[in-house]
Amino acid sequence: MILTSAVILTLQLQFDRPEFPNTELRLQQSASSAEHQQWVAGQRGFTAHEPFGLALTPSSGEALSFALREYNANCLHNGNIELPGDLEIGALKPGQEVSANYQLHAQTCSYAAYDWQGNVQIKVIGRETSEHAPDLTMVPQPLHDAPWQPQPPQAQARPTMYQPDQQEYPTTYGWAQSDSDGQLLVHYSSQPWLAVPAYSLSKTFIAANAAMLLEKQSDTPLLTQTMNTWGTVCEGETWQSVSLRDALNMRTGHFMDRGYGKDEAAEATVNNFFTPSSHADKLKHACSYKAQAEHPIPMVYQSSSTYLLATALQNYLKQQQQGRLDELLYEHIWQPLELSPLAYSIDTTKDDRQQVWGGYGLSLLPHDLVKLAHFIQHDPMNLGFSDILGQPEQAHPVPGHSNLRYRDSIWFWQHPESEKWYPFLSGYGGIIVLFLDPHHIYYLVSDQHDYRFASIIESFQNHKK
Repeated sequence: MILTSAVILTLQLQFDRPEFPNTELRLQQSASSAEHQQWVAGQRGFTAHEPFGLALTPSSGEALSFALREYNANCLHNGNIELPGDLEIGALKPGQEVSANYQLHAQTCSYAAYDWQGNVQIKVIGRETSEHAPDLTMVPQPLHDAPWQPQPPQAQARPTMYQPDQQEYPTTYGWAQSDSDGQLLVHYSSQPWLAVPAYSLSKTFIAANAAMLLEKQSDTPLLTQTMNTWGTVCEGETWQSVSLRDALNMRTGHFMDRGYGKDEAAEATVNNFFTPSSHADKLKHACSYKAQAEHPIPMVYQSSSTYLLATALQNYLKQQQQGRLDELLYEHIWQPLELSPLAYSIDTTKDDRQQVWGGYGLSLLPHDLVKLAHFIQHDPMNLGFSDILGQPEQAHPVPGHSNLRYRDSIWFWQHPESEKWYPFLSGYGGIIVLFLDPHHIYYLVSDQHDYRFASIIESFQNHKK
């Protein structure tokens, strides 16, 4: 029997650790069967707490699932709250107080891992019924049931950096298939309900999506306009000719070291761009790079370039009186794709500007990741992604890597034997979205700093034979 109405619970959580936020959250029954109840968050995104915000993730049975997100950063730590005895979520009543245990069990963070467990006091503030139950559209299938069983090299057990006596594996990985009409048919996942960070997948899911959407809406070549068109982004003569597309392609001509990842990993970038929480501080660093007299202008990987793009786009929206960048994406892409409440988590600066970072700061469920990747692959709004994916020869060479190219936030890798170019997205720590062919997507989320996927391509080709 499928539920036609849903219970909504309002819970007050009080943890025994100061790092955890004591907060009030809503939990809503989904439109799954009454026999197999599934519960989803009743509010969007994460709570705005330091040092961690908290969000509920899909839960069932006797456990509440949650995720912690590092304040002003993108690390995620998943955990469960185990209800005592045979108590189930659906049996909770208003006024009821429950003492439960919690434990973190899955983390995606290359520089911090926590073995936190303890007690949480749960108080049921309210219980109501809604006529509309949220539908978990196309629930991902277990990867072990899939006809193709990819074995990523990252799945080999290895000692963790922080706990050498334990083993670590990827947070999650899987694949999805679409039909000839571009409809998503099936999604297989190793861990379908864990919250995962997008990191630099955001450069496509947020920055490129927003830029191309606004260009289509304006019906003008918006990306050819300079960054300072709708208000000063960077002062100085050398910045005046830098266009939105230059920033999207990371070819602004302003950098310290053209070597791949050198500017991104520099101590000054960490201290003066990633760590600060205000727009003024982030912008000051992003505009501090000096112009270099190199022609053609090389692609130099800088998240700060994407931040400049996001700043210019938000200036444009302000001039058009259209709100913020995250609101634009939620209305025109997130809602039509029916992304989860967790996906409404685009992070911003912690000031009145609330500037969307653009190049990182998004958290997703694996199915959200697949839906967004599928949106890029099939380009249903004709934003221009189909042309980008289909024309790797138009992408820009990556200095020092003859088999890598980059265009409008999308990477291309050339197979050494077939010489075929494979488009992919890449995120910090070891996050990969690989477009295997026009109908198949493979993804992996890990924090092992391992981006290999040649064996996945070989395995997929063998599967298709």
